[in-house]
Amino acid sequence: MAALTEALAQARALVAFLEGLQEAPPPASAPTVTPPPAPLPPATDPPRPLAWGGKVIAIYGAERGQVFIDRVRWLAETLDIGPAPGKPEPSWPMTWMAFETGRTFSPTIKNPGSSGTGLIQFMDFTAVNDLKTTLAHLRSLSAEDQLNFVYKYLRNRIAERGPIRRISDGYMSILMPAYMDDDESAVIFPPGSKAFFANRGLDTNKDGSITKAEASAKIYAMLAEGLKPGNVA
Repeated sequence: MAALTEALAQARALVAFLEGLQEAPPPASAPTVTPPPAPLPPATDPPRPLAWGGKVIAIYGAERGQVFIDRVRWLAETLDIGPAPGKPEPSWPMTWMAFETGRTFSPTIKNPGSSGTGLIQFMDFTAVNDLKTTLAHLRSLSAEDQLNFVYKYLRNRIAERGPIRRISDGYMSILMPAYMDDDESAVIFPPGSKAFFANRGLDTNKDGSITKAEASAKIYAMLAEGLKPGNVA
């Protein structure tokens, strides 16, 4: 009998303990943590001066000129034209076009000594066989729309010869693609050739031949001119 009484007492104590657990207050909620402020966006470099951008705006007006500039920037970035990977230099194609058009950026300007036409003096053979179009169609385009074909042309040369990492190699992609990677002393237009007479303005030392360095010297001078006040943007 005593054993039964003790067992009942233990059972009542267990029930009381369990009921006490049910009535215990809920645990305190976790403290609220204020999230840190959102990080500031990374600092971006200001736009670099663009050679000949001011000239383009002067020729075509603020709206069209800006469209042209934006497309040239896109072209340089997309084709990764610049001194190092991921360092596009849109001043380079601007300089090539300034030189090829006599600073006019005209999509219809023509070389009197050849079929060369437009922003990078597209040749008839190139238009038909490389770009699958015609010089007549290229002449019908606005300057900003003709840039689509400048892009296609440079894209094709890069696919053939590799990335453009020097302004001289980029100019060779337009003038003489076979010499894109050659030494600056390479003769690109030998004496007496038809190509020499078509490009004799590049013969700076008047020796009857044109080297890659001579052609490049004109381009470096054109780049410097394009970065002067009034021409730069």
